[in-house]
Amino acid sequence: MVLTLDATATGGASVSRRLYSSFDPHSTGKKARDCASCHLSSWALGLGTGTLSLSGVRPTFTPASPAPGNPRMAVDAWTHLDAEKPGTGTRVGLRSLDRAELGRTLSVGACLPCHEKADDRVYRDFAASKARLARGGTRCTFRAPR
Repeated sequence: MVLTLDATATGGASVSRRLYSSFDPHSTGKKARDCASCHLSSWALGLGTGTLSLSGVRPTFTPASPAPGNPRMAVDAWTHLDAEKPGTGTRVGLRSLDRAELGRTLSVGACLPCHEKADDRVYRDFAASKARLARGGTRCTFRAPR
């Protein structure tokens, strides 16, 4: 939720806040979302509307409409890829993801085109699978962003 309170007409201040609001995660419905609907969705990750790319050395996000004063962030976003701290939420304890959490989420997302199911063996020990990939010890030709 991008909230702007404008009380300037009555002599007050204008305040703008970006508040993370929850959505249905993995286990709150009868049918779970598929992995890509979160791990590869700029909207679900709180980045807003734009183009998310995992094809370079690092993930990149290009907002469809950049936020005023912050070209890295979409106008409808709660966070951005370089966020050191998570954004605040609409309830106590609710927050967006920070830079490290977004990186981990997107590293799984990068593998989803070939490894679609959560029970795929690469996810049993994902750190070990990423290490094997980095050493070239797999048949995989994809090189996930760092």
